[in-house]
Amino acid sequence: MSYLALIDKTFHKFWQNLEKTNKIIELSTQEIIDKYQGLEGELKNIFFIAEDNSNIEIIMNSCLEIRNQQKWNILFITEDNKIPDLIKQRFVFMGYDYGIFEEEMDSLYSSIFNEILFGNVKELIFFKIMLNDFFLFHNKQEIENYVRIHHLLLKEGKNVEHEDYMKIFQIWRL
Repeated sequence: MSYLALIDKTFHKFWQNLEKTNKIIELSTQEIIDKYQGLEGELKNIFFIAEDNSNIEIIMNSCLEIRNQQKWNILFITEDNKIPDLIKQRFVFMGYDYGIFEEEMDSLYSSIFNEILFGNVKELIFFKIMLNDFFLFHNKQEIENYVRIHHLLLKEGKNVEHEDYMKIFQIWRL
């Protein structure tokens, strides 16, 4: 499935204590939050993209109207490898994230944000050197390797997030 999502990154209640766990020491916590373009923040609205992509332009225009009033990010989020032409023309590819995007629960969670940028498992923090300027993975191969290591650590009983609902997502930003 594919979605257009409006995400507010101005403040999130879970970000209050991040200073203590910041793994990118050359940047402040706020700078990391500003640069990071994945599945983290307050989910304000989700729009489902039809399988034939027939509703993308209408939804995109609705999102733009909302963004004119609010300073929320507009993200195209998909598990699919086939990206609609309109998205390629109007959006910028940010990268790949691994996490939870649960439309029923209005829930966002990013393993990259919580377990690499602000985590405490050194085997996962190591992956920070592979992240792009938006703190996401560049390509599918890199994130699949990360997921494989994450899964092995979970099986070993390390303190990593359970993977029950986590998936790999492509992130594009308008």
